Amino acid sequence: MRFLKLTLLLLTMAVPLSAQVQFDRAESRLLVDPAQITVAAFAQIILDGNIPSGAPSVFLIAYQNNGQPVPTRLSMKFSRNGQQVGSGRSPWVQNFTGSVRHTNNSLASGPWRFSGKTEDGASDLIRDIIQKAGGRFPSGTYTLLFELFTENNDNSPVDVFPLTFVVQNQQEAYIDLIYPTAGIEPTEISTPYPTIRWQGNANSYRVRIFQDPTVSANIGLVRNTVPMVDETVVSPSYQYPTGGVRQLQAGQQYVLLIEGEIGGGRRAEVVAVFRMAENLSGTSASATNSPAVSDEIRRLLLEKYGTGAPDWLRDPRTRFVSFDGPIEGVQYTNSTDGDALARALNK
Repeated sequence: MRFLKLTLLLLTMAVPLSAQVQFDRAESRLLVDPAQITVAAFAQIILDGNIPSGAPSVFLIAYQNNGQPVPTRLSMKFSRNGQQVGSGRSPWVQNFTGSVRHTNNSLASGPWRFSGKTEDGASDLIRDIIQKAGGRFPSGTYTLLFELFTENNDNSPVDVFPLTFVVQNQQEAYIDLIYPTAGIEPTEISTPYPTIRWQGNANSYRVRIFQDPTVSANIGLVRNTVPMVDETVVSPSYQYPTGGVRQLQAGQQYVLLIEGEIGGGRRAEVVAVFRMAENLSGTSASATNSPAVSDEIRRLLLEKYGTGAPDWLRDPRTRFVSFDGPIEGVQYTNSTDGDALARALNK
């Protein structure tokens, strides 16, 4: 999920107040530009008291009781697109009079100290936002519904204050690796000319592969070395060349770095670590397919790619090793059946 832009709607409504008590919440308001609103600001309410350090104060809830002392309780419901995500409420505060002021950062303390909870089915959403989206809200309409209760009556609020903000996303670049697996946990590869596959929305992708001689998966260190390959492709796949570059060696570890951009400076990057198996299969293309079969596959692929054919495919030294994909309903994985691939490409 990818998020950039926030707009805000501030909605208020009130229900009739008790004749004996006069409440004023005129100071209640948003304190910051809506673009600064993050899940971190509400974590103490919706994540069971998991309060982040230094979270910004984004709203103020203030009530003034100009009448007789009265028991009060403040509650809040947090929802996205009408589905309740989290909630919190204070204990009953006896004989409340005068004023009370709370920001999102003080709702866990003071007279109206909130104890929060995440609703069933919503905790995964909240944690996914925090872990994968940098704490930004995904698209949707969000409402903080504050309700003020008096006289130990939890059924009829004397004041209702909804604060609603709408999140609208601009698209951001993304790259999701299919093979090998993203991350620093090595994927073992058994073919010397692996095909790297991913999904993404970039206009083009820069693919670099580095040797990792220290087997440390230290990405910061490795990216400052000279890559074994450094190519730009348009389609979301890349097969390691059979010639013209240093070959992948059995038992060695490597780092894959793919970068993409969709314009406007919106970039994405993904890293993977892979280790070549001690016994590599198909170390020579000629072991299972004749040069004639390889040349025919390359010719057919050049026809299909047209002017967009990658340089490695134009290289006459390129030899077919293996392929993945369905042919006539049969799924082939790391298949060396060049004749079957040539027949499929010729249709």
